[in-house]
Amino acid sequence: MRTTVEIPDLLLRRAKEKALAQGTTLKEVVIRALQRDLEADGPDSMQLVDFPIIRTGSPGTVRVTNADIEDLEIDDDAGK
Repeated sequence: MRTTVEIPDLLLRRAKEKALAQGTTLKEVVIRALQRDLEADGPDSMQLVDFPIIRTGSPGTVRVTNADIEDLEIDDDAGK
């Protein structure tokens, strides 16, 4: 796919020099740089969080205090 991107002159010059030194194309240098950057932000760097289920006597209403949340966190850390 084709796209147009404005790249600062100095950065473009450095990328072209790198491509020349590596015997590759500017396109390949840009693709590899994008892949490295995007992989650094990929799923491995994300942490999934399980929120506790809070049961109430009246569906649709939740009255939770900071102390309640702290108790749930303590129980979760203890494996309860």
